[in-house]
Amino acid sequence: MHEFGIARTILDSVLKKAEGHGAKKISRVALKVGQLKMVTPSSLQNAFDLVSSGTAAEGAKLEVEEVAGDELSVQSIEVDTE
Repeated sequence: MHEFGIARTILDSVLKKAEGHGAKKISRVALKVGQLKMVTPSSLQNAFDLVSSGTAAEGAKLEVEEVAGDELSVQSIEVDTE
């Protein structure tokens, strides 16, 4: 299941971005994921839930916009600084 590798990449990216803004908790992550990545949003969410356990992103909801190609990009993250 390659979703775990993709989820790990997303997690590393959002944790780095959140840390740079002093975030304590990440609640939402908006993504663009290319159809050639061959992932379903629910499988990606499940993998993300597992890899983010115990981190500031634990419980974060992924909002996946499927696009053409093989793109994978974080569009925005919603954080709590308190």
